[in-house]
Amino acid sequence: MSVNRPSMGTLLVEWAKATRLLRIAGGRLLPVKKNAKLLDRPHELCGALPHIGQA
Repeated sequence: MSVNRPSMGTLLVEWAKATRLLRIAGGRLLPVKKNAKLLDRPHELCGALPHIGQA
């Protein structure tokens, strides 16, 4: 039985969307400038990890 696993790139994009660091507009990934400050708060960023797949 083969299991389809997402690639590392897919996981990173899903994580960035879940933490609202990225958004999709017109089929493009764009940064969410007001959430860029979360990059200095790793604890808050890691809090979104259990929610990947629900973003």
